[in-house]
Amino acid sequence: MLDTLDRKLLRDLGRMKGQVLAVSLVMACGLAMMIMTRSLILTLESTRAAYYQQYALADIFAVLKRAPLSVAERLTTLPGVATVETRVVVDVTLDLPGLAAPATGHIISLPEDGAAQKLNLVFLRSGRFPLTDNRREVVLGESFALANGLQPGDSLVAVINGRRETLQICGIGLSPEFVFEARAGETLPDHKRFSVIWMNYHALAVAYNLDGAFNDVCIDLAPGAAAAPVIAEMDRVLAPYGAGGAYTRKDQASVQRLDDELRVLHSLSFIYPLVFLSVAAFMVNAVLARIVRLQREQIAQMKALGYSSRQVGIHYLKFVLVIGVLGTLIGGTAGRLLGAQLVDLYTLFFRFPSLVFRMDYSALGVALLISLGTSVLGVLSVVWQAVKLPPAEAMRPEPPADFQPSLFERIGLTRLFSPVFRMALRNIERRPWQAVFTCCGLALATSLMVLPGAMSDSIDYLLTFQWNSAQRQDVAVFLTEPASGKGFHDGRT
Repeated sequence: MLDTLDRKLLRDLGRMKGQVLAVSLVMACGLAMMIMTRSLILTLESTRAAYYQQYALADIFAVLKRAPLSVAERLTTLPGVATVETRVVVDVTLDLPGLAAPATGHIISLPEDGAAQKLNLVFLRSGRFPLTDNRREVVLGESFALANGLQPGDSLVAVINGRRETLQICGIGLSPEFVFEARAGETLPDHKRFSVIWMNYHALAVAYNLDGAFNDVCIDLAPGAAAAPVIAEMDRVLAPYGAGGAYTRKDQASVQRLDDELRVLHSLSFIYPLVFLSVAAFMVNAVLARIVRLQREQIAQMKALGYSSRQVGIHYLKFVLVIGVLGTLIGGTAGRLLGAQLVDLYTLFFRFPSLVFRMDYSALGVALLISLGTSVLGVLSVVWQAVKLPPAEAMRPEPPADFQPSLFERIGLTRLFSPVFRMALRNIERRPWQAVFTCCGLALATSLMVLPGAMSDSIDYLLTFQWNSAQRQDVAVFLTEPASGKGFHDGRT
């Protein structure tokens, strides 16, 4: 059974259902963004952590010109090093029918003689790994295979060290090293024209005169070991072999892109909810202030009938509770639906063995607390007016406002303005804080329209600067081996 004040609350809410729904929807927009982004953060971070751990993503990477395999034994003796894996890594040109421009293959060698990988393990989506005695079998990256309709049993032509070779696809795979699979320096992946490929060490090393040598090394640190001293020692050991400097996992290209996306989500989970909830707080303040002014006589009657100031205050705070709960329910449902849709979009850019949306249910509780907290802060002054109002005073109409000349009128700045404008100035001066909060609400509402446009203009500016100022060339040529100055002049002709 509902008590009398609760029945009054339901009747009041029924009469102002349009205003309650409007405020709840504004609040729901901010909460939906927060719940969606927090759930996406949970999904990506938990999937990333499990993937990196299960498939042994290395802690340190280094690229060099050429070093004998005996150097790897020196690296294993460095303090703090747990596992060392050497590889041959090269870029080749792929010639596929139907492509207007050649594709690029980033070939990584698999351990020699069928030995198991130690680091950056390949997840096989289908097929198998290359046989030890087959020098032309490869595992193809999943994104490239899907984009070009390739599967195990198909073949593709690659230009390996100047020679056209036909490679047989025996498997389709993924690697934690290439969650974001793109050419070095590219901002977006081009799955039609770039692929990571895994191939037997001997077949690849012989083709590039690297048999018994390596040009890429990955290291896993011992538990508790610091990366900086290990990197310093690695650079010292590898310096004579053309190393460009070792770097940690966080500086690896794919890891960086995923970290950048998570940073964007963390920012969005704070900025957008802050703006929407601030606007909602101003709206709740305006709605409840109007209710209190219209119900002065009812407040007096409630207190005359024995209701305490505390009961009256809680009664009006329940308006906020209803709006907050309604906004949280709508926002939570919308956030879950939007998050599930965006996870499908992320699969276009980030490749995991499985990326399943995980709802961050703790965000629902946080959303409810934040929505109630901002709403309560927005109406504290209004509720306090209702609580402190004596019954005898509340039975009388609200006293007229003090319409004395405003400051601008007293100093003679409004002589040329109309009476309506002077009335507006008096109202602003009589309620300065209300005017300030109203301006803040309008500013936040305006920012909601400006921010998406600003983001679009920023991206447009970055692209324009990149292609018109930084990279103005029509064609770029990269050489595998150093060439003489004569080659430059030959290219110009």
